[in-house]
Amino acid sequence: MIVWFVILLSLAAAFLGLKKGFLFMFATLFTMMFAIFIAVLSTPMMLSMSPGLETSGYYAGGCMLVIFLLIFLVLEGFGWFFFLRDREDYFPKLLEKIGGATVGFFCGYGLACTLLLGLCIMPCSRGQIDWLCTRDNLQKISTPGVFRICNFLGWYSLECFDGNVERAVGQLLGLNDPKQEEVVPVLLPRTFTNPGSPAAPSEPPSPAVDKPAEPVPAPAKPQQETTAISTAPEK
Repeated sequence: MIVWFVILLSLAAAFLGLKKGFLFMFATLFTMMFAIFIAVLSTPMMLSMSPGLETSGYYAGGCMLVIFLLIFLVLEGFGWFFFLRDREDYFPKLLEKIGGATVGFFCGYGLACTLLLGLCIMPCSRGQIDWLCTRDNLQKISTPGVFRICNFLGWYSLECFDGNVERAVGQLLGLNDPKQEEVVPVLLPRTFTNPGSPAAPSEPPSPAVDKPAEPVPAPAKPQQETTAISTAPEK
């Protein structure tokens, strides 16, 4: 189903190119390529500048798509206002039609790859949209197109550093990956009993009971000695 989405979006852009012409779609293609290049390579830097959101897949995918949209709209508006607003037919009509449709098809393909890559970065692609397409298929469809666009533009602008695009996309796709828990072995004590004697059942220790304090006997009073006084009269 995702393949049909890419094909239909590319055909829709080709039909638009058939109407707009070769020059307009050629400028749109380069505008889109610049927007994709800047969005992919600047998103990891945006993550490093956002404390607490460095591992958020939704934030990374949203940032990439928003940056792509803003760059595309700014460059496309600038090009249309200064160069394409009062355009003339510089090429024959047949070339305008065929060239515009061909370039428009590539524009639709690049747009579809960018949208699918943004969806693939988000955590919802991990099992929640399997009814639509698995994450592996999304990655296989979207990443080759983005790699080709960014590497071509990098070589064209002489600002290509081998592996930068692949590392940036790999970092974005690796966000919010479930971490594997390490199994820690636990050693339990073993009790050994004499095989000839039955094992005595272990009794739970009796809880400590506070005994009442015994009363302390009072010290005995010393007995006073009494002397008998005779009161008989003397004879």
